[in-house]
Amino acid sequence: MRLTRTTARVFQAGEERSWCVLPRWCGGALLVPVATHVLVDATGLKRQDLAGALLTVRADLTARLEHDLQLRGWRPARAAAAAQPRGNWPNRALIDVQ
Repeated sequence: MRLTRTTARVFQAGEERSWCVLPRWCGGALLVPVATHVLVDATGLKRQDLAGALLTVRADLTARLEHDLQLRGWRPARAAAAAQPRGNWPNRALIDVQ
């Protein structure tokens, strides 16, 4: 297992669980669940401000399943990276992440 620092964007932030997209894992096609408190603690953002936030995280990008990603070291991305367009985002209308 080799952990690589990569970008992640918070798609939705709930009270207990948030959903993130890692563009370099499965082409960004899958949402990855993360405990909301982990993101709040790592970024200093309020839960209400997490949606759309660009972060970095260390992950095993060779993982086949989300729980094998071994996500560690969440932190806010630099301002220059955060200003980049979002690219191919999952369509909120097509995804039910209750």
